[in-house]
Amino acid sequence: EVQQYAQRVAQQSNLDVRNPMVQQRASQIVNSQLVPARKEKTQADAVRYFILVLVIAGLSVAFIKNKVSPSLLLFALILLVSYDMISVDKRYINEQALADEDFNLEDAVVRSKTPADSFIEQNIQSDEAYEYRALSYLLGSPFSVAVPSYFYPSLGGNNGAKLGVFQDLIEQDGPIFGVAEGINVSILGMLNVKYLAIGGNIQLDGLTPVFNNSGAVVFENTKVLPKAFFVDSLITVTTPIDAYEQLKLPTFNPAHTAIVEQASTIQTSIDSTSQVEVLTYDNHTIRLTAKRSKPGFLVLSEMYYPKGWTATVNGEEVPIYKTNYALRGIQVPAGSHMISFDFAPRSYTLGSTIEWGSNMIQWALASFVLFTFFTKRKEETEDEA
Repeated sequence: EVQQYAQRVAQQSNLDVRNPMVQQRASQIVNSQLVPARKEKTQADAVRYFILVLVIAGLSVAFIKNKVSPSLLLFALILLVSYDMISVDKRYINEQALADEDFNLEDAVVRSKTPADSFIEQNIQSDEAYEYRALSYLLGSPFSVAVPSYFYPSLGGNNGAKLGVFQDLIEQDGPIFGVAEGINVSILGMLNVKYLAIGGNIQLDGLTPVFNNSGAVVFENTKVLPKAFFVDSLITVTTPIDAYEQLKLPTFNPAHTAIVEQASTIQTSIDSTSQVEVLTYDNHTIRLTAKRSKPGFLVLSEMYYPKGWTATVNGEEVPIYKTNYALRGIQVPAGSHMISFDFAPRSYTLGSTIEWGSNMIQWALASFVLFTFFTKRKEETEDEA
């Protein structure tokens, strides 16, 4: 938490996050604000806890001595448990946090759009079937504020369900922010980040200011890589830790080299004639065309997730290798190819099959019951006649 506050202070003061003054200020914030507040809440909870324990213990003793009936004990326990749960729940959902009936989330998000967001939104499209990503600090930490992602693909967001490998990338001492310059522009480029928006000015190799509105500056990342690209060489490692350490080296250039975590017969080479084009890009399907005169290794700037994703080259399934610690890569032979990445987990397919089978059985049973009912009704009517 000290490092999180240090990052905010550094951004506001345009200083390096490792500056002693920044670290000292962050420690002061935590020690003077967070620690006392949490201590007060902990003490209050401890007192409440012991009061509840004493009351419940007293009721239990009274019940054992037949001075309290079972029904009264049960009612008292339900009352105490309800008080405990409701009082704690109201800390997170209280009357002041409830939205007005006329509140419109979409309108609120639109109103928070900045001129810099509009600029990025207008320029984020690539020449192929995908949009680049952006990273905006204008509304706070991009990893705790999700508003920019409503307007364009964002590297940030606010979701605790992110993959662990991605969390490792964005840690303060990770490959992106754990460098002397403050930001590793090449790694941002590897993650398809074309624009960086901040409230101030920075000078880093690869970042060019392209928009400025009242101090809100948008920088274009000239080191941005396409959604899919071939590399010239490979570094093969045996563990994720080795891959992570290789990724943090200042000499690592993702535009030319890929780090693969599996020992295999994969190979690549320099091929000036190689071409890649993204034809389709959505949540479940990515279609590419690729052309090479030699076998090569293709890197896809999407998170590696083996549970459900499959890759095919000309209809034949190929292995997906964990690449650059968090991304995907595949071996591509020489020639012209149609490449496809598809998300179709077996659990979903099996679940859908069971669901449809259950629905068919229910409809069949319902039809049988209705048929039997009306047939019997008709027979009864004919007998009466």
